[in-house]
Amino acid sequence: MTTGYTITLSRIAELFNEQDDDAPIPTAYAGNETLTLLAHTYDLIRNAFPVAAVSSTDNGGIRVQWMRSSGDVRLVIPGQETEQAYIFFEDGNHYETEEVSPDNLAGRLIWLNSISQP
Repeated sequence: MTTGYTITLSRIAELFNEQDDDAPIPTAYAGNETLTLLAHTYDLIRNAFPVAAVSSTDNGGIRVQWMRSSGDVRLVIPGQETEQAYIFFEDGNHYETEEVSPDNLAGRLIWLNSISQP
C-alpha cells in the first residue's frame, strides 16, 4: 500500500541518485538522521503521515516540507552533525521553530492535517 510515508521515503532516496550540479547529494549523516526521525514519527502517527516534498540543501542536508494552503511544516536536517537541525512551522503570519524530535514532528504534522487539506 502506498502511503504518504512511503512516497516521502522514495523521494528521499531519489536525492541520493540525482546528478544535478545545482542540488548537492545529501551526506550520509543527513540521510541517516532524516530516515531515523521519519521512521519514529511514522510509528507515532501511521496513516496520518502526509506526503512531503524533499530537497537537498547547499550544505548536504535534507529539507522535508509538508505544505497546505493555510500552513506548512519543514524539517531541516543539516549535512553535518555540528550544525543545528530544526522544525519550522508557519500558519499565516505566525511562525516558529522547534527542537527536532519524533514527538514534535508528529505533533506538527497532526496540527497541519487538522487545519487544511492538501
